[in-house]
Amino acid sequence: MRLHRAFWGVADLGMIACLGLFGAAAMHPAMREMTRHAARPYEASRARLVVLTVTSFGAPLPLILQGHNDTRDSVVAVSAAVLWLLAQARLWGLNISQLRTLTWERALTAAGPALAAAGSVEEVAAALRTTADTVSGRVRGTRPFSPRAQAVSCAS
Repeated sequence: MRLHRAFWGVADLGMIACLGLFGAAAMHPAMREMTRHAARPYEASRARLVVLTVTSFGAPLPLILQGHNDTRDSVVAVSAAVLWLLAQARLWGLNISQLRTLTWERALTAAGPALAAAGSVEEVAAALRTTADTVSGRVRGTRPFSPRAQAVSCAS
């Protein structure tokens, strides 16, 4: 197989140059900043979750709203709605798991300096008690993994 000169057009050379520049940008020392944690903590607000839920229902909604004269159309509409509900349930579970992991991470990160600075057994016990209360959600009357417990654990 032989490549002709016509194969190497301007678009091909532009693509090669673009990929080379992407590689050079990835090797730049400033790219180390991309792996650092964001200064702003993760916030799963209700508005964000509502917008995600409403927009994800945009695909099965027309199927459900159409008049169904055929059994096949009805089965497709119902299965699309069931699939949407299953996807929403999975996203809800992932969101709860993410909040739990962030709570644990923040509590353990805050416990490190407190344990290192502890000079007595009582101070170690107090630091461990505070960490356990934060993780379990017993911080000043908050529910476990609630946004308020997140805010309290970040502030302490």
